[in-house]
Amino acid sequence: MVSPLTEDKTGPGEADRSGATAPELPQPTAQDLVPHLRGLARSLRERGGRRT
Repeated sequence: MVSPLTEDKTGPGEADRSGATAPELPQPTAQDLVPHLRGLARSLRERGGRRT
């Protein structure tokens, strides 16, 4: 297996495409996650939830 750092088949500016800051892959913001986290917390409470 060849390391992606040494194998340079892409042109300039293409190497960072797999990074977390790729413009075509927007990361969800905290505001996007709030409804999901609320739903998750609710489902855990309904199941008898807080086991510590």
